[in-house]
Amino acid sequence: MSTIVVRHTVKDFDAWKPYYDEHAPARERYRIQDDGVYRGASDPNKVVLVFQTDDYERAHEFFESDDLRETMQKAGVVSAPTVWVADGDRADSRSSLAISR
Repeated sequence: MSTIVVRHTVKDFDAWKPYYDEHAPARERYRIQDDGVYRGASDPNKVVLVFQTDDYERAHEFFESDDLRETMQKAGVVSAPTVWVADGDRADSRSSLAISR
């Protein structure tokens, strides 16, 4: 299992979110499960998305797809995404993560 974390900035979160929600079937076709949508504490238009997949190669195809690129553009994504991938199961559900602002 891989965890994929994506961070980007959107022009307007409330305008972006319906596009994200409507794109769920595309993510499912690529075996990507939604695991969380988070907004920045100091800037609500900074978005962090967390996904799970059991087929990283298939998920990678999705993240490189023209369909995703076009949807992100229509939805108002204004920065290039930063993507982080971790393989394996969660080591400790009580672990903490420090995020600098």
